[in-house]
Amino acid sequence: MGRKGNMRRALISVILMLSVLLPFRERLFGQESFGQKIVFHVTAVRSGDAGGDWCSSGDCVATRFTVEGYSAMGGDLHLTEYALECVQTIPVKLTPNSVLVKCTRLHPNNDYEPSISSGPTEESMCFGLGLCYTIVSEKEAIKQNKDATPCVANKPLAHPARPK
Repeated sequence: MGRKGNMRRALISVILMLSVLLPFRERLFGQESFGQKIVFHVTAVRSGDAGGDWCSSGDCVATRFTVEGYSAMGGDLHLTEYALECVQTIPVKLTPNSVLVKCTRLHPNNDYEPSISSGPTEESMCFGLGLCYTIVSEKEAIKQNKDATPCVANKPLAHPARPK
């Protein structure tokens, strides 16, 4: 059963492996079909160098993107504020061990429709095929009711006493 038999066994192994993994393809690429879809409003975006943490040998260029924003779930006055982080790494020279990590570009005062996914070690907000930001923090906030009167009804000021 020589070389032809080994190739056939390898092909069968690959097909079996793919048949097991394909149902999970969305999860593998950061798009869980059962992930919670939200509307995320971006309020701030910052970027800075992350080379010292990620590219210590100088084989890549790394940029850390920090995004802040909120999501309003349901129709109530509660918001969830998020701080997200993604480190984009671009190899200087392509080698077999090079890793390219792309961060999707988000802009303040825009709404996006990501999904929230949970992994074994972290939660992420994913904006497309494998374009995920790590959720660094999340907290509840209360939205200001625009219909409510911002001040208590104005009372007339007391007349100042006149000097005698």
